[in-house]
Amino acid sequence: FSGNAQEFGTKGKEFWLTYLENLDLIFNGSPQFSIYVSAESAGVATVSAPATGLTLDFNYSANGVTEYILPAALFYAEGSESIENLGLKITTETEVNVFAVHYRIFFTEASVVLPNELLADNYIVSAALDFNFEADSPAAFVIVATEDNTAIEIIPSSLTLGLRPEGIPFIVTLNSGQIYQVQSLGDLSGSE
Repeated sequence: FSGNAQEFGTKGKEFWLTYLENLDLIFNGSPQFSIYVSAESAGVATVSAPATGLTLDFNYSANGVTEYILPAALFYAEGSESIENLGLKITTETEVNVFAVHYRIFFTEASVVLPNELLADNYIVSAALDFNFEADSPAAFVIVATEDNTAIEIIPSSLTLGLRPEGIPFIVTLNSGQIYQVQSLGDLSGSE
């Protein structure tokens, strides 16, 4: 018997990321935003927010994982359905894996960040409601544009906080580095 398999890794040299809004409750503490780089070869990574002019460089090591803590700032949009200049572009000298972490005392979130060459044109959201089903913890998803004049059709699976009805498509146009967060008190799973 013989078998064939395709290997799709998450290594690359150019990535885009943004962070979701997290509960800003007194007991949840201040946010800390980190980028983790896993690499076989050492190099320099550049984190930039092209829409604002922010540029930060850090060194990453070979055969390990390097954590880079972003400076104290708010790296996520607040609320639903506004265009913000909060997209971060990461470029590296060698192929790496990138992970994003938004630390809070009680509600931390993390994500594998896909390199640009693995990004697709269509996505279906998995975004279940939080534990208390209240306005302070809506379901959410966020989009970051990698190119100027990116037209994005969104079909929410439930009424959004910006009053976009369930199942009715709408289009948002973003430029490189802009983000668009959608929130709902309903379950946004299945949104396209």
